[in-house]
Amino acid sequence: MRYSRVFLDAIQYELPPNVVTSSALEERLAPVYARLHMPAGQLEALTGIRERRWWNPGQSLSEVAAIAAEKALDEAGLTMRDVGALVYAGVCREQHEPA
Repeated sequence: MRYSRVFLDAIQYELPPNVVTSSALEERLAPVYARLHMPAGQLEALTGIRERRWWNPGQSLSEVAAIAAEKALDEAGLTMRDVGALVYAGVCREQHEPA
């Protein structure tokens, strides 16, 4: 099936408020690093991840997705009546892991 009347006018997102840096995680892992004779900075060097973000406990991912959708509609100059379909493309279930 080919779609001929599909348009992407805007993309938006909402970031979780709780930031945990790789440095902060390494501070917690300092005793393990010391026992293994590992220098600090390994977590970021091996993963390329500087920070992780987490939602507050009980935060509904669908509610946050709706906030992002409202932002995208505003950016595109559209209203909900202009939308034929809305796709939530998260990769996780509610509260099991960050999307």
